[in-house]
Amino acid sequence: ARVVMTGRNPNRLSAARAALHRRVDEAEGRVETLILDTSNLGSVRAAAASAATSGPVHGVLLNAGITHPPKQRETTPDGIELVFATNALGHFGLAGELLLPLAKTGGRLVWLGSLSTTISPYDPVDPQLVEGYTAWRAYVQSKVATTSLGFEADRRLRAAGASVSSLVAHPGYSI
Repeated sequence: ARVVMTGRNPNRLSAARAALHRRVDEAEGRVETLILDTSNLGSVRAAAASAATSGPVHGVLLNAGITHPPKQRETTPDGIELVFATNALGHFGLAGELLLPLAKTGGRLVWLGSLSTTISPYDPVDPQLVEGYTAWRAYVQSKVATTSLGFEADRRLRAAGASVSSLVAHPGYSI
């Protein structure tokens, strides 16, 4: 398989690719890197365009970008709470941008949720936590949104008879 690893930090992305090559001989030449900052919709569009034009897309793993949120509420240049933008909205944008390439291959979207969503209540009135921000609540809010987007994408894709599937999985504690 051809794998495209993404990340915000070029040095960390390069180190991750090198670590993969050290562990898996067959990865040499099959793993590419692509800069992607899911808190920035311009970066999302650019990365999606690059991925879509460099070969077939069979699957997209929509993994959280921020697992240790800042102690104080931060926003993106677009004014969106940083964790919500990075972990949910950016992945939603990426999924949308890659939907047609995925449809060509009968591919799948895999959204990574979290068991944290069962621990803390979701606030549908204030998903960006303008009031009462805590790092933990920001993470939970973003993962509830991610999980909801994954399930709703599945519902809509099935209803439309699309060849793309949308799955929600939880890594980490589920192991």
